[in-house]
Amino acid sequence: MAPLSVSTGIVPLGEFKANAARFLRRLHESAAPMVITQNGRPAAVLLTPDAYDALVAAAEVPHGVDAVDPAAPPPAEDVVGWLDAWAAENEIPLPPPPFD
Repeated sequence: MAPLSVSTGIVPLGEFKANAARFLRRLHESAAPMVITQNGRPAAVLLTPDAYDALVAAAEVPHGVDAVDPAAPPPAEDVVGWLDAWAAENEIPLPPPPFD
């Protein structure tokens, strides 16, 4: 998705209604989102269908703590061994995450 252009990507609702076809054409040509304002405040964000699908797909991918299966942590002795050897000459690698 292209970045929002502050100079052309923020449109008052009345202007959008009067020129909807032109704005939709510009949206598809640039792929940049458009903010529609009402009474000077952001009221909606207009995206291409592809940009919306990509946004939804990205939101469905688990990240961080949500990506870890809490039922399968690394064995405690592996973690303790790694912590004991941390920054030592005989440092051992970090135990692999449980989702590998």
